[in-house]
Amino acid sequence: MILLFLLLPMMANAYSFSDGTFAYNINNDKQTVTVVANTNAYSGDLVIPATVTNEGQTYQVTEVGASAFKNCTRLYSIQFPEGLKIIGNNAFVGCTGLESVKLPNSLEQINYAAFKGCRLLERVDLGTGIKAIYGNYDGSTGSGAFEDCTSLVTISIPASVTEINASVFRGCTALESVTFHDGVEHIGSHCFQNCSSLTSIVIPSSVTNIGENTFVGCRSLERAVLGSGLAKLGDEMFSGCQALEHVTINNGCAYIPAKTFQNCTGLTEISIPRSVESIGYAAFKGCRSMERVTLEQGLVSIYGNYDGSTGSGAFEDCISLESIVIPNSVTEMNASTFRGCTGLKSITLSKSLLHIGSHCFQNCKSLTSIVIPNNASSLGAHMFSGCTSLQTAVLGKGITKMGESLFKGCSALKEVIIEKGCGIIAAMTFENCTSLTSISIPGSVESVGYSSFKGCTSLSSVHIEKGLTALYGNYNGSTGSGAFENCTALEEVVLPSSLTTINASVFRNCSSLKRFTIQATVLPEVGTNVFQNAPISSATLYVPEKSIEKYRSTEPWSQFGAVEVIGTTPSEEKDVWYMITNDSREIPMQQVNMIVAADDDATFAVLDADGNILADLVKRARFVQKSATSIDIPMANEQNMLKSLVNNRLTLIGAKQDIYIYNVSGVQVQHAYPMGVETTVDVSRLVTGIYILKCGQQSFKFKKM
Repeated sequence: MILLFLLLPMMANAYSFSDGTFAYNINNDKQTVTVVANTNAYSGDLVIPATVTNEGQTYQVTEVGASAFKNCTRLYSIQFPEGLKIIGNNAFVGCTGLESVKLPNSLEQINYAAFKGCRLLERVDLGTGIKAIYGNYDGSTGSGAFEDCTSLVTISIPASVTEINASVFRGCTALESVTFHDGVEHIGSHCFQNCSSLTSIVIPSSVTNIGENTFVGCRSLERAVLGSGLAKLGDEMFSGCQALEHVTINNGCAYIPAKTFQNCTGLTEISIPRSVESIGYAAFKGCRSMERVTLEQGLVSIYGNYDGSTGSGAFEDCISLESIVIPNSVTEMNASTFRGCTGLKSITLSKSLLHIGSHCFQNCKSLTSIVIPNNASSLGAHMFSGCTSLQTAVLGKGITKMGESLFKGCSALKEVIIEKGCGIIAAMTFENCTSLTSISIPGSVESVGYSSFKGCTSLSSVHIEKGLTALYGNYNGSTGSGAFENCTALEEVVLPSSLTTINASVFRNCSSLKRFTIQATVLPEVGTNVFQNAPISSATLYVPEKSIEKYRSTEPWSQFGAVEVIGTTPSEEKDVWYMITNDSREIPMQQVNMIVAADDDATFAVLDADGNILADLVKRARFVQKSATSIDIPMANEQNMLKSLVNNRLTLIGAKQDIYIYNVSGVQVQHAYPMGVETTVDVSRLVTGIYILKCGQQSFKFKKM
């Protein structure tokens, strides 16, 4: 009981001494004191003295302690002495009557939440000696030194300040102007979040780091200039700043991270300096007014992803963007990068691209053509799905695999060039490409996936070179997913000798099938319903002579109306074409597989399907039908642009202008674009006849067989 009474006076007196107005604690140095909370709340207009004397000793006042004036709602003004160095955590938090603060030049730091929630505080003079203003953010709430000072209109950060921590001015909704002086090096996360009246910001070059969400919710911010000292911007730094129209990113920034400018719907253009090496996922997603994007040489990676239903590409949903050039320094474009850019009409890709991610151009509904560079080795799934205006696609020589649904639903796609080197055409690659009329698949392709050409209702002919082993598809009891299912205009199919497998439903519902050639001497393994609802009873099957009896006696091949040897001509197709060389050699065109220019560009050789030379040192040739109609093919020394005519592909050397093909009536029937040193033009979709190809000042005639 005696001990309890002894403790009571000590508990009531929680400070070292009082001068009648302020309570003080003596610091460890025994020379200075800290102003601390008094027994009664502070109120009125107060002046903190520079020194205070107690029991004959004078102390210098150097600090306002943590929570010293917390929630003193009747405190109206306070004057600070020179010599004060620190204002502690929560020192004036909730002082809702405080209207102005002038801090001494001796002050070095303001700790977190020091003036948080001082709702009437209009003016703050930070002095000239302050070095750091502290605050933090715990994931949902902040404790910045001036957070939620909702009447604060302007603030000037002196040159002495090197560090402004997280949330320092967060929620200062009346703040219109912030002036920085060179000296600040770090600006913390959420520092100006929800400063809804702020209209412009200039970050000095002394700043080297800015935290995440720095200006999120600054809905009046129109202009931002970012200094050259910034090596990295903060994640979501300007996310949702809908009024932002002008941003200057100075050279020096190396990384624009995730969601930096997401949903900045007022931003109309952006120039990314050469110092930037990577752009993070969703960095400019939803910038719906963005019309121009300038990317400089030096950029390496553009990031994005796709989570199964939504994307976060760097420029996703920039619906006003019409064209863009990707510099040749870029090697990687991740998933969804330009997904949903519905106004995008043209894009020039980097020649150094190695990887293009899934959904990269999905739903770019205005895109009309695409050329994939030769260095790219893989194309992600759904990359062009939903590009309903896409008409031509040239896939580079380096492509080894196409992603699933690559061109799915590209209803305007008419021309696709697949270069030799591609090993797999994946499932649903060209599904429902309803304008595609023909396709030539190179020998490097080993398999064609299920539904890869399903629903291509204009596809009339398919030619696949030697190398293919499998055509995939399946049937689930009511519907199928065959590689060429529902190709209702398909009349002619040519399959190579390497083919070993044809899965279920591959040619199901191909209701126009007339000619089917399969060069395999060993009958391929065939699944169910391969030719279901296809009129094979009236179609002709062409097979190798040595295997013809096996085909005639084995289903489904035996169900064809006629089974003939490859190279024979149906009775209704009696006209035979011959190549007549300049030295009068006659070569049946059914034997011709390749025309190759010689090294001297003055002659050419004619080869059969096995590579045997049928004629060499040919200077000139003409093609003659039974009706004696003939045309001339100029040689390399006359038209050095033409290199070869192989398998319905014209190869041109040095084409630098657009390529146009006309029929004999002068009507343009095809348009192609130059593709560097060698340009390949696929003419397989043209009907039989004579055509004129023009490129710049050069032109020549050719016969489509």
